[in-house]
Amino acid sequence: MKIFASLIVAYIITGLARAMKDIFSRPIDMPGWARHPTLGMLLSVILGWPLLLMRESMQGNAGRGFIFGLISIGAQIIFIGAIIWCLISVIVYLFNLVF
Repeated sequence: MKIFASLIVAYIITGLARAMKDIFSRPIDMPGWARHPTLGMLLSVILGWPLLLMRESMQGNAGRGFIFGLISIGAQIIFIGAIIWCLISVIVYLFNLVF
């Protein structure tokens, strides 16, 4: 259960980081949705960030970009999920130690 919760939180945090990166980027690098952001577009970027990453990875050679996109998505989710899982484990350990 902790691993599943960690992966869900990691997915949402990664999407939020992607949205904040887009919103606070330079005006010339800013995507179209970030010029006039709405709540719906913000939620679609937060929940659909793997699709954006795959699209960016497939510039040029589509086959290689697809594989690198999958590796990048997996690495981001696993890395952030592992950090969150460790934090949850430490909090549970400290809670059990105190109470």
